[in-house]
Amino acid sequence: MANPIKGEVALVAGEKTYNFRLSANTLVEMEDHFGGKSFNEIMEDMGSRPSIKGLRTVVWFALSENDPAPDEKEAGRIIDAAGMTAINEALKKAIEITFPPRKESEEENPQTAADGTGKGS
Repeated sequence: MANPIKGEVALVAGEKTYNFRLSANTLVEMEDHFGGKSFNEIMEDMGSRPSIKGLRTVVWFALSENDPAPDEKEAGRIIDAAGMTAINEALKKAIEITFPPRKESEEENPQTAADGTGKGS
């Protein structure tokens, strides 16, 4: 069962459910596989130049922590069984969990930094 606290998203593919996750190790391995591109660059490339091969690779990495982990061809079968809508939703949710938006309280207040009333003042 997927655990959102661990960054997992449930991906239903046919009669099976997989954990879809973008862990730190998964992201590093994915960036290495794509020639050192950052995850953001990989996603930008996928948006501007969609590639089924690239999508299959991203899905393969996101499924890599399942036991047993699927190989690349099995990742393609999982995409077929789940459907593109479910794959896109799982990827979107995994990105949102892994990279949550910053809260206003976490963002630096430009006025405080500019007027010298920050931590060091």
